[in-house]
Amino acid sequence: MFSANENLLLRQHKRRIVEKVESMMPEDALDMGTSVMVMQVSCTAPGCVPLETAIIIVFPNASTELVPQLPESQNGGSYKTKILKPMADVTDDDILDALPPVFEGGRRTMARLCRAARDVMLAQITQLFEEEDDSKKDRLEMAAYLQQCLQRYIDNDCIAPEFGEAFEEKTIAEGDAGKGDESKANGGNFVIRRSAEDDTFTPALNGGGSAEGASSSSAFLRNSSSGADAFANTQFVVGNAVATEPSSLLERAYAPGVHQAACPCCNPDDPDVVASNMMNF
Repeated sequence: MFSANENLLLRQHKRRIVEKVESMMPEDALDMGTSVMVMQVSCTAPGCVPLETAIIIVFPNASTELVPQLPESQNGGSYKTKILKPMADVTDDDILDALPPVFEGGRRTMARLCRAARDVMLAQITQLFEEEDDSKKDRLEMAAYLQQCLQRYIDNDCIAPEFGEAFEEKTIAEGDAGKGDESKANGGNFVIRRSAEDDTFTPALNGGGSAEGASSSSAFLRNSSSGADAFANTQFVVGNAVATEPSSLLERAYAPGVHQAACPCCNPDDPDVVASNMMNF
C-alpha cells in the first residue's frame, strides 16, 4: 500500500507522462476524444524489472487514422507501449524512445530496440567477466553459447524455454516418415532399416543420400550373412522417407548391386555356371 504522499507523487508523475504523450499527438486526435492512460505495473515473472510504466492510448471510433500511419488509431483501436522503469524514474527521453516516429519526436524503431537489447546482453557479459586479457576466453565462450541459444530460439518458433532451463531436444519419430520439414532435419542421411520381423540387421550408413552412400550400403548387403534374404526384407530410407521397395529389385534379371546365385556375369566361377558352360560344349 502507498501512503498519501506516495500517491500524490505518483499522480504527479502520471500527469507529467500523460501531458508529454499528448504533446506528441495531433490536436485533431485529442479533440475527437483520444485518451491517454498511464499506470505503474509490478512484475514478478523471472527476468522482469520489479516496476514498469505502461502507457495505453485509446482512440475513438473513427473511420480514418487519427495518427497518420498508425493503424491502431482508427476504428476504436488502442496503442500500447511500456517503459521498463517506475513512473518516478521516467524521463522525457524514455517517452520519446517508447513511441514510434508517427508520434512527433518518437524514436521507437526496430533498429533502436535491437541495439538496446544487444547493449544489455553485452553489458551483462562485461559485468560477469572484466575486459581483461585473462577473461577473453570466458567472454568468447559465453558469446558463443548465447549465439547458439538465439539460433535455438529461432528454430523453436521464438518460444523461450522455462526460465533457467535448457531448450528441449527435438527428436523425429519413426512414424513421421515422409514429412518434408522433419526429413530435412536428418540432413539427408542414408539409413538402412530392417523389417520388424528381424531387428538384428539394422545398419545406419551416413552416406548423405549420395551414390557413394548407396554403393557402400550395397557392399554391406553383399558381405552380410543374410545375403539376398536380408536385402529382400530391408527398407531403404533417405531422411525418414522410404526411397524404394528393395524386394522388387530381386525380380529383375540384373538388379544393380545384386548378385544372382547362378549369374554367369556376376559369378563366373560358380559351380553351377561352370557345369552349365561344360554342357554347352
